Amino acid sequence: MTTFSQDEKVPMQIRPGASFHRTIILKDDSGASKDLTGYSYFCQIRSEPAGALLAGMAVVVTAVVGMVEFSLTKTLTLLVGEVGGVYDVIEQLDSDPEGTTNWLFGGNVEVLPTVTEV
Repeated sequence: MTTFSQDEKVPMQIRPGASFHRTIILKDDSGASKDLTGYSYFCQIRSEPAGALLAGMAVVVTAVVGMVEFSLTKTLTLLVGEVGGVYDVIEQLDSDPEGTTNWLFGGNVEVLPTVTEV
């Protein structure tokens, strides 16, 4: 598992036609796993900031251990195409009536070629 700081640019590498999965553990300021109860997490891949939506990632949260899992199906990695794009992960407190979000991290989506043919 990769360690990085909030607000850091974190590249995402995908292969067209292959499923993608990333698991992160969010920690609080003391280094303990953050309790994610009451939060929702979202992740989208776009052609560029505010550009065309290429894919929305499935997000599964295990709140008590601070774990967030993101995934793309094989079909969705094909939709991202050969050029990639940009992505980010945002957090929203479910009880916030304003729907305020916090940007956690994001970066470029790099599309890697698949070499082996079956």
